[in-house]
Amino acid sequence: MADGEDGFGDVAAIPETVRAFLRAGVAGVNIEDQVLANPATRRLISREAAVEKINTARVAAQDEGEPDLVINGRTDALAVADNKEQGICEAIERANRYLQAGADLAFVTGVTTLEQVKLLVKEIDGPVSIAAGLPNNIRSFSIAELRDCGVARVSLPTVAVYSAIAGMVRCLESISHSDGFLEIASNDLLCSPERLSQLMR
Repeated sequence: MADGEDGFGDVAAIPETVRAFLRAGVAGVNIEDQVLANPATRRLISREAAVEKINTARVAAQDEGEPDLVINGRTDALAVADNKEQGICEAIERANRYLQAGADLAFVTGVTTLEQVKLLVKEIDGPVSIAAGLPNNIRSFSIAELRDCGVARVSLPTVAVYSAIAGMVRCLESISHSDGFLEIASNDLLCSPERLSQLMR
C-alpha cells in the first residue's frame, strides 16, 4: 500500500499519479482529502472534489488494465476537527461517499478511542481502515481489539520508526555513560549480522 497523499495535485493529476504507482508495482494507494499545499492550515478539500479524485483514480486503474488496484479513500475529517463529534460525523459521511465513488477501503485518521472505532465500523458501509500504534492512540486499543470490532485493515505508520529511534537513543546513551560497547553486547541491544541476515530474507 503506497501513500498517494492527495494525488499530488488536483483531480487532473490523479490519472498520472495512479499510472506512476502502477508502474512501481504497488498493490494499493491512499488518496486523501486534506489540503497538502499548506499542512499548517489543517483543512480539507470539499467532499465533491474528494469524491471526484477517488472516482478518477478508480477509472484510471481500470483504464490501465488494473481494476484490482486497492484504493484506500482516506479522510482527515476527524483528525482536523476541533469538535470531535462533528468531525466523526463528517468522517462517516465522507467515508461512505468515497466507497460509493470506487474506494475499496475507508481510511479514517485521527481515531483515538475504541468507542470511535466501533461507531465508524457501525456507520460506514464498507471496510474500515484505522491507523494504530500512534502517540495519540497507542494505549487506546490493540490490533486484536480492532480486529474484534471488525476493522478490515490496520496501518502502523510510526510505531516501528519510533521504536527504532528509541533503540538508537538507548545505544548512544549506553556508549556515552559506559565509554564502551560491552553493555550493548551483553544486553542484546545489537542486532548481529546473522540475525540481520535472517530478518532480511
